[in-house]
Amino acid sequence: MKDNNDNLSIENLIKKLTNNYEEELNYYKEMLKLTNQQQQVIEDDEWQSLNQLVSRKRELMKKVDELEKQILSYQEKISAELNLQIGDTFYPELCNKDLPGTKKLKQVLINVYRLMQQIGELDKVNQARMEEKKKQKQQELNDVNQGLSVNRAYSGKSDSSEGKFIDQNK
Repeated sequence: MKDNNDNLSIENLIKKLTNNYEEELNYYKEMLKLTNQQQQVIEDDEWQSLNQLVSRKRELMKKVDELEKQILSYQEKISAELNLQIGDTFYPELCNKDLPGTKKLKQVLINVYRLMQQIGELDKVNQARMEEKKKQKQQELNDVNQGLSVNRAYSGKSDSSEGKFIDQNK
C-alpha cells in the first residue's frame, strides 16, 4: 500500500513540475516575441522602444526565476524519493523511468529547451546588429566632428569667444 502512496506522491510532484515548466514555456514564448520585436526596433533605431522591450524581458525572467525556485523544490523531493542526483542527469533519468507524467514532462522540457535556444540565437544576432549600429553612429559622429574642424579651419573662427574678447580689449 505504501508503494502506491509513494507513486501517487511522485505522480503529483511530476505534474507540478510539468505545470511549472509549461508556465515557463509560456513566458519563453512571450520572450521570443519580444526578442523578434527587438530585432525590428534595432533596425529602426528606436532605442527607447528597445529599452522597453528589454525591461519587459527582464520582468519575464524574474517570473521564470521564481518558477525555478519551485522547480528546484520539486526536484529535491523527487530526488529524495527516487534516489536521483540533481544535476545534468536528473531529467534524463527521471524521464526514462516508467512513471505517469514523465512523457509529457519530457516533451515540455524539449519545447522549453528549443525556445531557449531560439531566443539565445536571436539575442546574439540582435547584439551583433546593435554593435554594428553603434560603430555606424560613432563613425557618423567622427565625420561630423571632422567636418566641424575643417569648417573652423577654413573660416578662421575659434570656438572660444573669451579669448577674442580679451584680445580686443588690449
